Amino acid sequence: MTSSDEYPSPTGWGGDIITLYGEWRRDSDSYSSGYTYCEDKFAKIGVDSTFGFNDLLEDADGYLISERVRGGQDIVTAVRNHYRGSGGLTRIGDFLTKRFSGLAGTATDMARNMLTMSDEPTIALGRAKLIYGIAGYDTLLPEMLPADKLTEFCRGFADSLLARAGQEGLKKTTYLANQKKNLRDPQ
Repeated sequence: MTSSDEYPSPTGWGGDIITLYGEWRRDSDSYSSGYTYCEDKFAKIGVDSTFGFNDLLEDADGYLISERVRGGQDIVTAVRNHYRGSGGLTRIGDFLTKRFSGLAGTATDMARNMLTMSDEPTIALGRAKLIYGIAGYDTLLPEMLPADKLTEFCRGFADSLLARAGQEGLKKTTYLANQKKNLRDPQ
């Protein structure tokens, strides 16, 4: 069983960043730097992580499809348009742009907020449960960590997200060929 299977997160990117934080704290003896941890573990193909590459794709697709539905499309049309249009080809970049304004600073700030918000007791309790479940009860919760250390982790997430979006752009020709081959119109 992989880490992702062991601690599934039905909460989208917010739950995934929380579990990634828990992994980092669990592994902090070998990874002092949260930035390096994100570079090595976040959304990397073939790397065991609670915020693996497939998790990022699922988070991006879920967010982008839900935005189409909020915009008035029914779910079937939203899914079809997402995958038949360019959504399946540019999903990480689109997610970065639409969820985080395309900015590392915004992604850093949103990750910090997700890891430290305290005005919602249910979220704070769920966050602690996820982190303690992965790293143990003696783990420092994000709000207890020195601010610069938490910022380093959040910045690692943001910069790694930008890097994944950049990689997606480099592979667009391959993605287009695969899409054409795999998503032929059955009509």
